[in-house]
Amino acid sequence: MSDSSYVVAFDGERSEQHEMVGGKAAGLGHLVKAGFPVPPGFTISTAAYAEFIADLEDPIKSLLGEIDYTDPKQLEVQTAKIRSLIVATDLLENITDEINSSYASLSAGGAEDSLVAVRSSGTAEDLAQASFAGLHDTFLDVQGADVVDKVKHCWASLWNARAVHYRHEKGFANGNVLIAVVVQKMIPAEVSGVMFTANPLNRRTDEFVINASWGLGEGIVSGILTPDDFVVDRKGLVVKARTLGSKEVKIVKSPSGVGTVRESVREEDQARYSLSDAEVSELAALGRKVMTFSDELPQDIEWARFNDAFYLLQSRRVTGVEFTWDEDINETVPAKHTEETVWTSTWADDFLTGGVTPLYYSVRVGGEFQRAHDHTNKVYGFPQLENQLIFKYSRATAYFNCDVEKEWNILSLPSRLRNYDYVPHTWDTELRQAKFSLWKFTSMMARLHWLEPKTGIFHWL
Repeated sequence: MSDSSYVVAFDGERSEQHEMVGGKAAGLGHLVKAGFPVPPGFTISTAAYAEFIADLEDPIKSLLGEIDYTDPKQLEVQTAKIRSLIVATDLLENITDEINSSYASLSAGGAEDSLVAVRSSGTAEDLAQASFAGLHDTFLDVQGADVVDKVKHCWASLWNARAVHYRHEKGFANGNVLIAVVVQKMIPAEVSGVMFTANPLNRRTDEFVINASWGLGEGIVSGILTPDDFVVDRKGLVVKARTLGSKEVKIVKSPSGVGTVRESVREEDQARYSLSDAEVSELAALGRKVMTFSDELPQDIEWARFNDAFYLLQSRRVTGVEFTWDEDINETVPAKHTEETVWTSTWADDFLTGGVTPLYYSVRVGGEFQRAHDHTNKVYGFPQLENQLIFKYSRATAYFNCDVEKEWNILSLPSRLRNYDYVPHTWDTELRQAKFSLWKFTSMMARLHWLEPKTGIFHWL
């Protein structure tokens, strides 16, 4: 399929031009050109919408001028009039012909009329200062002549009350916003969902979050069910945590052959995970490749699984979350710690006044301090404390390892001389009662005197 006046192929020259195809379609074009598994389709460009809406400009402008944005009911009434106007207006014949011709090409070699998804793709989607995701309409399992009708409904959804009010609040001129429409061959998904290639809940960039459920992904996107939830380690692609969702309903193809219906999920399917750990790892590996191809920026990916294969239905940059890549900064220090390690900011509060920059952490705190810590424990004869991460970077603060501090106190000092400042107060009793080994202390001092005489027994002052 080649580009035409109003239609842009997913692999066409203009397929990544945001102003021409909108955010959703630009993301699909990006994936297709990189060879990712994306169902075939095309985009009805903003040029088609602009030409169609030009004849309705005056009545829409008049209806907008009467809107009271502080009155939700009146806002809904006015925007409903705009939507009705759009749906009732016929498309120009040349636009209709190009849509029908492109749709027919999706059926080549297959069924006479392919089932497709018709999805809005706004030019104002996924911006850094605003995200219009979810404000515009999507229609699934559309066929034949209904495609053109659903395209008009997608255009009309640009004028639903939520979208109009949101643009007004964000300072976008309602009359200047354009929209494109994606027409994409349907995948009869057995399992589908959403994947975030960074964790939007805790803002960690070393974790992926995958939501999965039976049937089409619209069930998750619309929020009508509770999906399975998986947290995956970005580096090893292993499942770190999983939560079984109730998955009480699913969206499936209608028995009539066109459209979708909501269906109850069998109890045995509710009680099991919709993806195995191996499938989760496979999907995460695909997501990691997408993120690598997208300048390492965290992606919000819609996906589907059918016949033992994953398909990507959308990928866009995660917006509305402030990631700082602290986990990548910590990766610069080759030392160990576990998820159960307890950390405190009190050490940094006492000795590292002011914000800790990534460079300062990498060179001074995670670099020099870590090497000094490892060397000291090697000299003292405490191999269990060597190569243990003593500082962890997070949000301009270097957090101190309480577990290492507790163990070091027990190994090197009698109870009355131990430092309780950098461990939780709930540990005080345990730290106070921990047995002191005079033999280990004597051995430590002897090793120090022998291996580091400049800081040994007679010279430490």
